[in-house]
Amino acid sequence: MNNIRLNAISKRLDVLCGEPPPSFNEFKESWEKMDSLSKSLLETALSAPDLIGVPRNFELLKGYLRRLGVNPEPIDTQSIISTLTSDD
Repeated sequence: MNNIRLNAISKRLDVLCGEPPPSFNEFKESWEKMDSLSKSLLETALSAPDLIGVPRNFELLKGYLRRLGVNPEPIDTQSIISTLTSDD
């Protein structure tokens, strides 16, 4: 009876918290199969997270991307916005 209750609680937690984050190997496998748009969105999230937002578990995924050699240059969006909105 306790196992049934524990399983029900565990399933409810999964629903509330979402799926657990992928392991590095799981992420690496999905990265290799990922289309170029999805890859570029993750790379942009590394460069300018305030521009497009970040996916759930991004701190973990950011480490995975760096381990895979994805290190794009940071984009200073505030500087770009200031340049576009200046009167000069």
